[in-house]
Amino acid sequence: MNLPKTYKALELREYGENKDRLTIVDKTIRPLKKGEVLIRMHSAPLRSDQSFRLNVFKRSLRN
Repeated sequence: MNLPKTYKALELREYGENKDRLTIVDKTIRPLKKGEVLIRMHSAPLRSDQSFRLNVFKRSLRN
């Protein structure tokens, strides 16, 4: 089977209201471990609640 090596993701670089802080990036799909499956998705919803983007939860961004 021919599996993809990358996927597109919408990444939040900084907190704030400006939409320019969101960037579409290519991410590498890590190798599957025993018992894992890879599911192909055509699209996925974005969270309609803007609380995370506006830093309401005060969680740190991952690198």
